[in-house]
Amino acid sequence: MTTPQSNKGHEKVKWEENAVDILLNFLKKERIKVQQLRRRGAIAKNVRTKLWKDVSIILQNNGYKYSSKQCSVKWKNIKKNYKVILFSLIKNLAKKPTHFLTN
Repeated sequence: MTTPQSNKGHEKVKWEENAVDILLNFLKKERIKVQQLRRRGAIAKNVRTKLWKDVSIILQNNGYKYSSKQCSVKWKNIKKNYKVILFSLIKNLAKKPTHFLTN
């Protein structure tokens, strides 16, 4: 079983590519619940808690030992990195000349 390494009390974790694939496939299947993560309140908290616990169990069944908190943080970081890359691409496209499109 793969166990994430702790870094001096911090929960910085190195995720294996296959574990990330498992996480993303699970979240894709549970996309309605993932959309509910944006909501606030007791019902949303219950959905959130169960979702991350379930994916943690699935990962454990596949030989990876990630906590529900680590799964939640990984998803948050995936979304953040996606936005950074997307905005960077948009910014770079906006800087490129478009005169070649008119010919």
